[in-house]
Amino acid sequence: MFSSTEPLRQAISDVFPDRPFTVRFWDGTSLSSTSGDGPVFDVRSRRALAYALTAPGQLGIGRAYVAGEIVPDDMDKALDVVGNWEPPAVDRKTQARLALAAVRAAGVFKPPPVPDAELRPKGRLHSMVRDQRAVRHHYDVSNDFFAHFLDESMTYSCAVWDRGASTLEEAQREKLDMVCRKLDLKPQDHVLDIGCGWGSFARHAAREYGARVLGITLSPPQAELATQRAREAGLGDKVEFQVRDYRDLPDGEFDAVSSIGMVEHVGEHNIDAYMENIKRVLKPGGRLLNHGIARVRYGDPPPGPFSDRYVFPDGAPLHLSRVTLALERSDYVIDHVEGLHGNYEKTLAEWTRRLESDLDKARALVGDERLRVWRLYLRAARNGFETRFLTVFQVRARHRNEEVREVIGDDYQGVLVTDRGKSYDAQELEAVKQQKCIPHALRSINEVLETKEGRARHFGARLKGLLKEGLELWHEYHDHRGQLPGFESRAGSIRGAVTRHLRPRRLVDADNQRLLNEFGRHHDRGNLLRFLEDPRVPPTNNASERGFRFAVIQRKVSQCSKTAGGARAFEAFASVIKTAMRQGKDVVERLAGLFRGVDPQSVPT
Repeated sequence: MFSSTEPLRQAISDVFPDRPFTVRFWDGTSLSSTSGDGPVFDVRSRRALAYALTAPGQLGIGRAYVAGEIVPDDMDKALDVVGNWEPPAVDRKTQARLALAAVRAAGVFKPPPVPDAELRPKGRLHSMVRDQRAVRHHYDVSNDFFAHFLDESMTYSCAVWDRGASTLEEAQREKLDMVCRKLDLKPQDHVLDIGCGWGSFARHAAREYGARVLGITLSPPQAELATQRAREAGLGDKVEFQVRDYRDLPDGEFDAVSSIGMVEHVGEHNIDAYMENIKRVLKPGGRLLNHGIARVRYGDPPPGPFSDRYVFPDGAPLHLSRVTLALERSDYVIDHVEGLHGNYEKTLAEWTRRLESDLDKARALVGDERLRVWRLYLRAARNGFETRFLTVFQVRARHRNEEVREVIGDDYQGVLVTDRGKSYDAQELEAVKQQKCIPHALRSINEVLETKEGRARHFGARLKGLLKEGLELWHEYHDHRGQLPGFESRAGSIRGAVTRHLRPRRLVDADNQRLLNEFGRHHDRGNLLRFLEDPRVPPTNNASERGFRFAVIQRKVSQCSKTAGGARAFEAFASVIKTAMRQGKDVVERLAGLFRGVDPQSVPT
């Protein structure tokens, strides 16, 4: 007979003889816990079973919960069961029996409507349009709702408790100041804050360190409130907030970049382009601090469909190793990594306590469905950190040009000699700094081509062929000692072909899009084929000190070459040798004068 819960109760009892929970049905019947305790799941109508049958698994149960058709009497105990109960294996025959019993209990039904709080992402994964919709689904709930459970500064990321903080406000101030200290902020430093939230870091950096900060977010309500708060704090002249994507970063150079709780939204396929985009606007020697949630163990499944539809659509916490790989691929120097284990659990517990302190107020702000999502999400997230499924890392990295710029001042006009014997005057040196390393570019393309077939290979394969053609032309030019007929016309032809190939700015394939983003920017700036415009520039050098780091000479001449004095000594040493060699003068005498502290220019020639 249909619309009876008896077969379902019997099936559940047979399949799960040991149950640390009670199920109470809409008809007044129940199935008791065999352990004598545990949570009670109140199944309030047949629609709960309809949700489970139309979307079997986590998503269907999640929809029933959000719609209020399944209600646990104790959220914490319910999550404990979900996380720790180990039910017996269920084969397909038994699954069919359970499903049939559920159908008999539910009766004839129309598929229930999907709750309004659910977002089904559409479009290409991590495209700009789809990312905008996903981020706004989470953050545009209500500014007042977030203010209800966050601290006064509305910092929505892991607080730091293990440095002596006793309140959420103190712990969040410590986290904000820790980021400022790690970035070594100074007055008038220009800072970019990606994923700025409601502006707490920007205000702290401006107020406490005198920095000028630009914060970007995809959420208009966040930017509006952040701007209002900055003005109220008297920081309107130091802080600015804009609604823009990280793929559309503003022109200009920043001394430091903070990325706090942003990397989780970027995704596996876009993380390389994310780091490359940041490097594009970071000054040589500039600092990046990436603070983000990371998955701990390889092999663990990603967050399930409930999180993807209701909490963080397209959210993708990466492993720490993947983040550091992206940094290394973009030629950053990583100089500090810190795990904040144990801090997010306490942060989430405090957010939960504040949310639960006035559920009526929270319900009035966002409605029943959203409130149910957040009550579950905050607890589930805390459980993820407590079980070490997730953790938080801060990674500090520097633009790799730092060592070169410390040794070579922007105003340097002398002649420098590399450890490979190549000499550069000031004009040549500047060109070498800008040239993109072509062998490195070819390696990046090859990594993509290894996994591509068919039409997906065309973009990378064609670009690789053009760059190799340029390399061959450059070597041919030097084989002819700079007397190669037709060099300029052939170089112009290659440059034109590369320009046409890089003209489209959107590709379907994410890996090819990353290549297009990287090489398109370099070509727009004239740094991809600079070696064809000025054949004196070697295509094997790039801005990451590869061709002119002076490693051998630095070690031999000065162990303090990163200091101002060491840099001057090194410059003088290189200039004296090169000048003496060109003039055919006594190198030993000149060096003797240098080491006696005599101005090299005063040594007789």
